[in-house]
Amino acid sequence: HEAEIVEKIVRRLRRESLILMVIDIMDFESSLVPELFDACRNRQLPIIFVINKVDCLPGSAQQEKLERIKVWVRRMSRQVRNVHASDVVLVSAKNAYGFAQLEQRLRHHLEPQDPKWIYVVGRVNSGKSTFVNRFLWYIGHKHQGTVHHKRTVGGVTRSPVPGTTLHLVSFGLPKGFRLVDTPGIPSSNQLTGLLSDGIDLYATVPRKKLNPISYVLHTGRSLLLGAFARIDQVKGGITFMTSFFSVDVTLHVCRTNRVEGLMQRKAGTFFFPPHNEEDVSKLGPLVRHRVEVFGSSDRAWDDIVIAGIGWGAVS
Repeated sequence: HEAEIVEKIVRRLRRESLILMVIDIMDFESSLVPELFDACRNRQLPIIFVINKVDCLPGSAQQEKLERIKVWVRRMSRQVRNVHASDVVLVSAKNAYGFAQLEQRLRHHLEPQDPKWIYVVGRVNSGKSTFVNRFLWYIGHKHQGTVHHKRTVGGVTRSPVPGTTLHLVSFGLPKGFRLVDTPGIPSSNQLTGLLSDGIDLYATVPRKKLNPISYVLHTGRSLLLGAFARIDQVKGGITFMTSFFSVDVTLHVCRTNRVEGLMQRKAGTFFFPPHNEEDVSKLGPLVRHRVEVFGSSDRAWDDIVIAGIGWGAVS
């Protein structure tokens, strides 16, 4: 299904167009689409990496901190493919942070006398359509309807539920340019792909600044993440698990030997998401992964990432 959508998008890309690849900073590795990147590079289409949702990062968004994040993003994206450093732009589709810098990069790639099509591509739930709405607002585009960013209605998709752009949606811009919003590309690695209900997607995809919460674990204790994941400590000393998840995900620490009984009784009624027992049964049994992590008393060295949802830092 993923390969089909990538192929469908690549087939529709015009020659000499510009690609804006929207990547979710909250879920960096899963929201890269290497196949799409390769296809665009093979056709020699310039690509700008738009790193979205920087407003959700914990802590204050000081400039030097964002510079460090940019260095990290470049290092991570270079692991996938070699990307020009200036073509990585940090933005927030929610509050228009970084759009002035994006405009500078667009000016570098576009000439007024040579109008091109600008395609916005990316994974589902990376905030692509919100980005398109905000971009149209930023350039003063008149024909997008009333946009309520708080209620996430209006503009390109009229739905607060992520993952709803189904076709290529095109917008005529001044001087013959066109902006095209493409369907989101699903990922088999993202847990959000298993959640079908709007309320579950709305609860799990981070929408505002994450407030990290630390829990103490030791051997024989577990951290439950809603009804869709759990982290058990099998051996090792006392661990601080700092969790970075949406406020609507239920977090709970208990003894590992009590987890099965708790889940049977309370999954979908006390542990969210999913928000009902029927959707919990659709998820199927949890799959066990054994992970060795390292931590020191002064900082976290390793993160445990649950793709599409968030991560936990171990120290």
